[in-house]
Amino acid sequence: MNGLYDKALISYKKAEEELQHSPDSTVEFSVQQRIAELHRLINSNDSIIISKYHQAAALYKKQQRYNSMLSLLYSHIGAMYIYSQFPDSARYYLRLAINSSDATNYLHNSIVNTSIYTNLMALNNFEG
Repeated sequence: MNGLYDKALISYKKAEEELQHSPDSTVEFSVQQRIAELHRLINSNDSIIISKYHQAAALYKKQQRYNSMLSLLYSHIGAMYIYSQFPDSARYYLRLAINSSDATNYLHNSIVNTSIYTNLMALNNFEG
């Protein structure tokens, strides 16, 4: 990426097109996540970012092998709903992120949950 966000986005869009014809979705969730992150860096439309994170989470859930990234993806969705002024949706996805966190991995659980709780507290403080 190296600051060339538009060029990176073009490359990820090409990868997205190629992966749509592939039965393997193990990489596709990562591509959707990167596209969402690039849109965040470019200050793009919040609904595009949210939809890409939703696609990434759906593809990740479809793998049914791992759950470690799912809570992080849900926390990104919740954070984007905070930015786009939908506090109820933000709370829903932040709580979903906590519930889907990997309880067997303490380090992952601690870092992700701290971030999620911080977002929930900020949201509650913002609303008074």
